[in-house]
Amino acid sequence: MSVDFVNLSMTRRKLIKGTACSAAAASAPSLVNHAFAEQIAKLEKEGWSKHPVACTMCGAYCGILAMRKEGEPISEKTVRIFPNPGHPQQGYCGRSAGAMWIWNHPLRLRKPLKRIGEKGEGKFKEITWDEALNEIGAKVKDLVQKYGESCITTTSHNFQGMSKWLTFPLGSPNNIGHQSSCNAAGINARNWVFGTGFSGAGKLEPDYENLRYLLLIGRTMGASMGALHTLNVARAKGARVVAIDPKMPDITYGDAEWVAIRPGTDDAFLSALINEMLRTNTADLDFIEKGTNGAYLIKENGQPLTQAEVIQGGDKTKYVVASPDGRLSFRGVLRNDKGIPTAFDEDSSFKADLNMSGSVKLADGSSCPVKTAFVIIKETLAPYTPEKSSEITGIPADMIRRIARDFTNLKGGN
Repeated sequence: MSVDFVNLSMTRRKLIKGTACSAAAASAPSLVNHAFAEQIAKLEKEGWSKHPVACTMCGAYCGILAMRKEGEPISEKTVRIFPNPGHPQQGYCGRSAGAMWIWNHPLRLRKPLKRIGEKGEGKFKEITWDEALNEIGAKVKDLVQKYGESCITTTSHNFQGMSKWLTFPLGSPNNIGHQSSCNAAGINARNWVFGTGFSGAGKLEPDYENLRYLLLIGRTMGASMGALHTLNVARAKGARVVAIDPKMPDITYGDAEWVAIRPGTDDAFLSALINEMLRTNTADLDFIEKGTNGAYLIKENGQPLTQAEVIQGGDKTKYVVASPDGRLSFRGVLRNDKGIPTAFDEDSSFKADLNMSGSVKLADGSSCPVKTAFVIIKETLAPYTPEKSSEITGIPADMIRRIARDFTNLKGGN
């Protein structure tokens, strides 16, 4: 499956045929591994060296191999990029495949182009950087004079820090990055659940290979080809994939299920899903009790009750849980000398009551009304029945019930 980068001609028929072959290959990951491994071994015998690296074209950090023909000048003919067959998240999307062309593509723009015709005509001319910057600067100045500084907005991917040099000196707060619609949610979730040591992209990935049910809510797997490849191992073993998305994502062109949802209503869908799991008693209550803060006692102000409030000289970083018979225990984390969490600090044999609602006697003798976080979640989500969620999301109530049932029965993830 070598690519002739020298011959740039490509017919529509060849493109469609190649895409179909790629889709078929994705459904048989072991065959793809074998095919790439054979090519790599052949190149090594011919004097090519291999260099395992992580692709940084996005935050997925997929494993790839850069192959180089030793003794030859670096060029598009002497460097090749492959997915790394020995990497648990081997990737090979268009970005890594085209890595060599980033610096040496014959069609790469090397000077600014200025449109000289009507929009859509495709007529441009090359101008100097000074001309481009002066014209853009003049237009920005004119806009600010007419409409004020806040009319200027910049957005970027990897150069957000640099773009601030334009907006902030102008007095505009509108510097927008891609994180809120990309990797920020995943990084924050890792930070909250596993600690800051695992918050960065590429530090900790879901166990896609061994899952049985995957619920993708507003997410496409196409940007992270290494994760998609690992997921395809599970799909080949029968794993089911359901995508909740206003538009049809690329993964559902195959055997994954697409469930259309009204934009901006994900919360209502998830609320109904959780509500249904709790109503049917199919939620993993043991995991919620041991693996989450569901059993923590929460005060009326929304803050968790701490050991320091219950016992004189207690720890402010340990939180209170109660057993069904009213006994109290305390949960927190152990940290090393650098303040990094290293283990749980709790009585593993203590069984907490998820449904506790009442009052606890404080160290000063007063009583404090409390409910577990689990009870608060149940009460908050109670109005979101599948029927109510259906009115908001447009997803049929029976489909919501079916997804909730399948998700819990197959121990799904999202």
